[in-house]
Amino acid sequence: MPQEALRDLEQKINIKQLDIHVPTFEYTELMPGAKQKSYIEITDIDAKVTNITNIDKQLKQNHLMPLQIEGSLMKEGRTEIDINFDNRSLSNDFTFNATCFEMPLQTLNPITEPGMNLSIKDGINRKLTTSFEANGDSAIGTMRFKYNDLKISVLNTRNGVKKEGKFVSFLINTIALKSDNPKRGNFVLPVKYKNYRNKRRSIVGYCWRSIFAGMKETLGLKKEENKQSGTDQN
Repeated sequence: MPQEALRDLEQKINIKQLDIHVPTFEYTELMPGAKQKSYIEITDIDAKVTNITNIDKQLKQNHLMPLQIEGSLMKEGRTEIDINFDNRSLSNDFTFNATCFEMPLQTLNPITEPGMNLSIKDGINRKLTTSFEANGDSAIGTMRFKYNDLKISVLNTRNGVKKEGKFVSFLINTIALKSDNPKRGNFVLPVKYKNYRNKRRSIVGYCWRSIFAGMKETLGLKKEENKQSGTDQN
């Protein structure tokens, strides 16, 4: 966790602001039971982090270390992320808020196919917002995911090859799946979720798994044990 890293530094530092530009950032993860890695990609990233310090006098005046990130998710959806790390918290408390604007949902297939065994055939994300409060152990949050015209295929693995389960896909699309969220004339209701941190993983993996938990809750998919985690990361 970033707070732990600052506390462990022998040298005292005090950086008022750090501006970062990254052309491409990619995070990969091998989900439990999956044979292929999921990945997310954010491009054209502009980030700003302020109040990077481990000096007690400075922390008494301001104990928060804000991180603001802007970029494009999967080269399509403009995304804004705000994280506030509490640098005086021994339990490594932080808050996370993110918004992803309009993008085709098919661009999320590198996430959903390996991790959920679902291929998105059609759909538009109108706006996805999520926020959670977290510490070094767990995160509790809410998600509002507004989308239209969602159609999916359920994938089955046979002889090491993933293929569409056409009958099951038909049933899910016609009976179980919410093709529009919300339905016309209704408001987007927040969905609650919880995620447990694997302490061997990075802060990126922790935040991503928390968002992933919210997506699964919103889509009404079968819950998996959030205490499980993947075995690979970049």
